[in-house]
Amino acid sequence: MINVHSLKLPEVTQGKGIKMTKRFEGPFEITDKLSDITYRLRIPHEYDIHPVLSIAHLEKYNSSPEEFGERKQMEPL
Repeated sequence: MINVHSLKLPEVTQGKGIKMTKRFEGPFEITDKLSDITYRLRIPHEYDIHPVLSIAHLEKYNSSPEEFGERKQMEPL
């Protein structure tokens, strides 16, 4: 998952209602581990960000417990 607030993406971190926007976007597939702190992700072209990110901007994806059912997938930003 990508922390869109730490990346300060303009469509997410500007304007009214910043506190109410979702904090994480994803999940995205990790394609390469470049070092201990950088990873290359498979990110769709619509995001217009570089695919190599520091772990400071990433969060591990945890699936929902079965008793909660499946998570709904939201549309990309």
